[in-house]
Amino acid sequence: MPLLEPVQGLSFPSGHALMSMSFYGLLIFLVWENVRNRVWKWVISILLLLFILLIGFSRIYLRLHYFSDVIAGFAAGIIWLSLSIWVISRIERFSRKEIDPVVTEKQPSTGR
Repeated sequence: MPLLEPVQGLSFPSGHALMSMSFYGLLIFLVWENVRNRVWKWVISILLLLFILLIGFSRIYLRLHYFSDVIAGFAAGIIWLSLSIWVISRIERFSRKEIDPVVTEKQPSTGR
């Protein structure tokens, strides 16, 4: 006996799977870039990855999506995440080029 009635209508791809992959995937990226302790980096990343997978599993378990809907949502989320990380890195590189020369110039002394 299902927990919920099967959803009627279109549900491809799973929006929950897409958003969980995008959001928690970005958190994994930020943890990987900013956490220095290797043990914590791996522990947090694995926990976030498990959370992504559990969200996808819950959509199938509750009979709200088919397996293919969840896989398509994960795939779309990975594409969106990759594009977002690429854009962020381009913006950071551009802003570093514009800001670094100003910041690294020696400031004139005011004589005070």
